[in-house]
Amino acid sequence: MADRRRNHFVPRFLLSRFASRAAGKKSWIWQLSRDREPIEISTRDAAVATDFYGGPETGFEDALAVAETRFSRTLSAIDSGEAAQDQAEGLRELVWNLAVRTRALRKQFENVAGRLAAKAIETVTSKGVGDALAQYIRSDLDRLMDEGISGLSPGEQVFARASLKDSTVREAMLGPAEELIRFLPRLFSAHAFDMLGSQSGLQDASEQGQVEGLSRLLEEIGVPDSFAPLRWEVCSTAPLVLGDIGVWAATEDGGVGSLFHRKNSWHSVYLPISASQLLVAFRDSRTSVMDAEKVNLVSAELSWSHIYCSEISDSFRSLALAIGRGDPIMSDPDLAELVSEDDRQIGEEIVRRLRER
Repeated sequence: MADRRRNHFVPRFLLSRFASRAAGKKSWIWQLSRDREPIEISTRDAAVATDFYGGPETGFEDALAVAETRFSRTLSAIDSGEAAQDQAEGLRELVWNLAVRTRALRKQFENVAGRLAAKAIETVTSKGVGDALAQYIRSDLDRLMDEGISGLSPGEQVFARASLKDSTVREAMLGPAEELIRFLPRLFSAHAFDMLGSQSGLQDASEQGQVEGLSRLLEEIGVPDSFAPLRWEVCSTAPLVLGDIGVWAATEDGGVGSLFHRKNSWHSVYLPISASQLLVAFRDSRTSVMDAEKVNLVSAELSWSHIYCSEISDSFRSLALAIGRGDPIMSDPDLAELVSEDDRQIGEEIVRRLRER
């Protein structure tokens, strides 16, 4: 039961293929991070977290174990000389499973969600929105005041309406009102940023979404039809690292990122499957393979906290400094584009909804 609570977000069978040494059924691997010296640890203790997939009562770890047995057999068949193309369906399932399950993916979705919320708050509190709200107060003052004084006595209502007709009185009221409505979004912004920093809602939502997605992958839907590479290839290459991102994709314009990148139009997908073997899926027949140095750099940049390898070298130590430097899901320019609707239009939409209340 204790082992079922220790969930590997990078499967142990894959980590073992990067082992630095082995003794019987036990193997070790080098783990590198940005902020500490490399350490050699058991593959049992690498890329693992307690109840990462929701606890033993879900049965999820058992379902993953069944799937991983199939994946391990697929890679063993390739090791024995079978062509990668002959194992296409098994490799397709393996790659999609790894693309969905990693801790790096969960953390990066949390990161993007927080950044997107912050960008949206920044937009709502912009000058354009403030100007639109101030104009709303000025143009709708009579209607708003009618609503406000409707509870007064008839005599008090007559006096209030007469006062509003005086331009000096109106301006004396509108000035503070406009300043107040410009201030309120900033007050909301400060409160919203405090909430983003103090609550675990984003983490909980990210965890729930990932586990539900994996459950559907294993039990119901399987691999989506949209992920159907034309060809598969296993390349023998220079020493490789395995990032905690696992799988990543490249696009025709030279971009790299997760298979779940908002703009992803992948033309090739990469997964190091051992210290000297690189699995590549291709969308068409024209695509070439990146060199090992570039593959290692991208694996490090797109990882969240760790890379793993079978040996320590100066080049691998340098790679550790690149961990987390990339944007697997969405970059800052992508975020800006997503919330780049004209500030005035956003303000006008807020005003429209206020008037419909």
